[in-house]
Amino acid sequence: LITGESIPIKKIAGDYIYSGTYVVSGSLRARVDKVGADNYIQQLQSKSKEYRRPKSQIYAKLNYLFKIISIIVILIGFVVLIEKGIMEDAFSSWEHFVNNIGQIAGSLISMIPSGMYLLASTSLAVGTIALTKKNVLVRDLYSTETLARVDTLCIDKTGTITDGSMSINKIEVIDNKRFPKGKIEACISSILFATQDDNFTAKALEDYLGRKEIFRCKNYIPFDSSIKYTAATLEDVGTIIYGAYGFIDLINDKLIKGKIENYSKHGFRVLVVGYSNKDIKNDKIPNKITPIALIIIQDRIRNKAKETINWFIKNNVNIKVISGDNPLTVSNIAEQVGIVNADRYISLEGMELDEVKKIVENYNVFGRVTPEQKEVIIKTLRENKHNVAMFGDGVNDILAMKSADVSISVKSGCRAARDIASLVLTNNDFESLPEIVSQGRRVINNLQRTCSLFLTKTIFSISLNIFFILYSIITLNKLNQPVTWPFLTNNFYAWEIITIGIAAFLLALEPNNEKLEGNFLLNIFKKSIPNGLIISITIMALFIYTYSTKGLDSIDDSITISVYFISITSFFVLMQTCYKYNFYRILILIGSALTMSLMFIISLYSKFNLLEIYLLKDSSYIITLIVLLAISFIAMLIVFVLTTFYKNIKKIFKGDKI
Repeated sequence: LITGESIPIKKIAGDYIYSGTYVVSGSLRARVDKVGADNYIQQLQSKSKEYRRPKSQIYAKLNYLFKIISIIVILIGFVVLIEKGIMEDAFSSWEHFVNNIGQIAGSLISMIPSGMYLLASTSLAVGTIALTKKNVLVRDLYSTETLARVDTLCIDKTGTITDGSMSINKIEVIDNKRFPKGKIEACISSILFATQDDNFTAKALEDYLGRKEIFRCKNYIPFDSSIKYTAATLEDVGTIIYGAYGFIDLINDKLIKGKIENYSKHGFRVLVVGYSNKDIKNDKIPNKITPIALIIIQDRIRNKAKETINWFIKNNVNIKVISGDNPLTVSNIAEQVGIVNADRYISLEGMELDEVKKIVENYNVFGRVTPEQKEVIIKTLRENKHNVAMFGDGVNDILAMKSADVSISVKSGCRAARDIASLVLTNNDFESLPEIVSQGRRVINNLQRTCSLFLTKTIFSISLNIFFILYSIITLNKLNQPVTWPFLTNNFYAWEIITIGIAAFLLALEPNNEKLEGNFLLNIFKKSIPNGLIISITIMALFIYTYSTKGLDSIDDSITISVYFISITSFFVLMQTCYKYNFYRILILIGSALTMSLMFIISLYSKFNLLEIYLLKDSSYIITLIVLLAISFIAMLIVFVLTTFYKNIKKIFKGDKI
């Protein structure tokens, strides 16, 4: 229960044993020191109740972002209210208040990235539903995102890499002349057919050799735990016995003793295959058995364990195996599935916790690890700025699981491990992990891309609000009319509903397994700040021109041109967001263009003027709009090329190959 050992451990006077321990040979007398709540297992389980799920990066950063935006909105809103009250006497009567409340609301609402939180939750929920179909129970909505950021995955050997059953590593022939390998295999297969043994060893032999009656059996002794061997007398062969070393009376015992000890040190179980020309009589095997082969048995490696491990390694995730087993056994299994530096292993038996901290980064395979040492390994990795996932299924894993960034268990694991896990694999299959990471990547990559759509508008609105506030102060008493926020909420419907709302939702659902790069917020702002500022500066220039030269007949003309301009440039931003075009993204672009066109048609040619605009008929207004669109498109294109292909451009200037 504590170590997961697959082979017996020798105990001497003074050693500790725990409840659940089996005595497989010999005898002992033990003193019970602790019972009930003081029992070691109970203490481990009680510590799981102290567990607090860590917050995800997306959750923390979106919260931080909204706090900053909220402060800015409140401050600007307060200034706008004062400005409206002083310059336009907005609160002198109910009629004045109603006339100005639309612009005040438009000013404040335009700065709020409404829907971004909902989009994040919806994306995670969609990922959770998809994983449920893959036999993964998600107990923490943000755990898929956290797992996608992991750079170190800590796993146990038993139940993760191996499935808890046995498999044959090889059969080593000792007397190849008299008993070649093929004949030995035929004899064992014939014995399996005759005895119909169904224990773990028999199943492993059956998988390796099959059950066939190649030699007819005259008499046999099925496996019994008290004698530790199976035997059969076969026609034209003699008596063949295979079982545990020490339970068969062997000739030339020294010939194989060294080999068995060597295999045992490396964590293998060894069965001796012996031969006698005498028959079985009275359910007893003959004396003086000649050893003819060794059957080397190991823990069965899961079918796709190597493929899963390789997937993580290719995706820059380091794998550390933390096991209570013999470190040689763990190393051997880890090496077979391709874990990096699996040949370098260490036993933590008797090692102080402070010493464990010092060697955590130096090894990927740890054996003889106690629950407290597992916890120290995880905590040390996190202190060293690693994002750590812990895969565990036993009580001995609880301390480590609660210390990890994200914890994973299996349905067959103990209840305490399942209760503390963020993710539970209901099919008990380690190979589900890449699918979970893929869902997490989909969420993060798509949110990084789509959140830039929301924040482009937020940056635009904040900067434009600040412009109108400052411009009204600068031009106070110089203009015949007050300079305040001119837009209504309706003016942004095309931007908010089509190129942000619908498009962002559809893009967030797209499959995306690209590797995560950079900081979540920095990646968003890298795309949203330039575009938001380009759009707002262009609008600023338009209104400065209107106010200073009166080149347009009225502010309403500037507002209408701005609505056309903002709606079309929002489509430019969507085109950038959809870069690396595929059929799905092109479909979204076409659908967005058609929907936006429909909204303009309804606004211009029906009673439902959704956007509060009119049809531009004056050629000078149309030319002004085209010039503004051309300038902004060129500016956005330059910024997009520089930010998207920065690394390649840098290499070109250095003369490096791309």
